[in-house]
Amino acid sequence: MVDPARRAAFVKAVKDQEVDVTTHFEPLHTSPYGRSVLGLKPGTLPVTERVAASIVRLPLYPQLTEGEAGRILVAVRSAATSTL
Repeated sequence: MVDPARRAAFVKAVKDQEVDVTTHFEPLHTSPYGRSVLGLKPGTLPVTERVAASIVRLPLYPQLTEGEAGRILVAVRSAATSTL
């Protein structure tokens, strides 16, 4: 998890090293469905929202090699050092 205020800079720093990272989770209560059908709104679950704003999804798939995992680790460490 990354400080929400620094997440965009962290994601950019990792992507600048050619590692495809992205944000991931949208809480149900802030989604269009949650707002329209369930009648929920942002601010209803502040801890959930803070955690969701902190998540960064790293590449992870069955064919990921040790070399690729190492390159991802180097990129994450570098980005963390420079942005966090």
